[in-house]
Amino acid sequence: MPQANPILGVARRFAIKTTVLDKKQTWEPVNKAIKKEKPDCVVVAALGLIIPESTLSLLPHRFINIHPSLLPQYRGPSPIEAAILNEEKTTGTSLIVLTPKMDAGPVIAQEEVALCDNDNAFTLQKKLSELSFHLLKKHLARYLTSKQKATPQIETKATYTHIITKQDGLVDLTQPPQTIITKMRAYIKWPGVFFFAQKHLYKIIKARAEQDRLVIEKIQPAGKKIMTAREFLNGHRAILTAIPKNVIFDQAQHKLCKERLNAKNKIETGGTKE
Repeated sequence: MPQANPILGVARRFAIKTTVLDKKQTWEPVNKAIKKEKPDCVVVAALGLIIPESTLSLLPHRFINIHPSLLPQYRGPSPIEAAILNEEKTTGTSLIVLTPKMDAGPVIAQEEVALCDNDNAFTLQKKLSELSFHLLKKHLARYLTSKQKATPQIETKATYTHIITKQDGLVDLTQPPQTIITKMRAYIKWPGVFFFAQKHLYKIIKARAEQDRLVIEKIQPAGKKIMTAREFLNGHRAILTAIPKNVIFDQAQHKLCKERLNAKNKIETGGTKE
């Protein structure tokens, strides 16, 4: 079931006029709304579409975009995930003038924010959303009244992100544990992180890196509920022979191995006494 658009919900609550654009439609409904309402500017955030020149020309230099990176770094659709994956120490948000080329317009203002080791796509998005609000409040009116100029980006320093696909969540368990944990933080919203073992797909829900070990705490087999490490091993012990030795299932695996060893010793001891 599709989720309700939160922006549309707020607009209706405050009786703000809205124009909903289906991705399959033309921009004509938006063009008509701009011509009718004659806004001072249009602020764009997380649109995911390229606005055509025919629309931008209706308000020259007054389509303003909020982009969650320090442009020209990380242009494109997934700057938040890219910053986490590349283990950046800082990222930020940029207020730019929209141009036909993606995220390439002149920069009105930028502000940095620190990335914490435990930041994920949700927490970083929240940080940058709050930062963007303050950036707009501080700089938008100054730009619109010509008290602040926009500075062209340096094209040679531009880097790009890609549209995230489900395949991005696939991990190789032989990778360093911290690399897998970093992917989990980046792809926590979607698609998550998963691996294949014995031709079955398993999604890692919660894990941690301990030195050179990946410790899985919660896991979800395809089509089944989320399980704790112990619950999972109760019915999937055979997986231990199909994964690297440095991948363990929390303390459950240690307890299971200890129980097996104790059971084996009892059998051997009983056999000797007989």
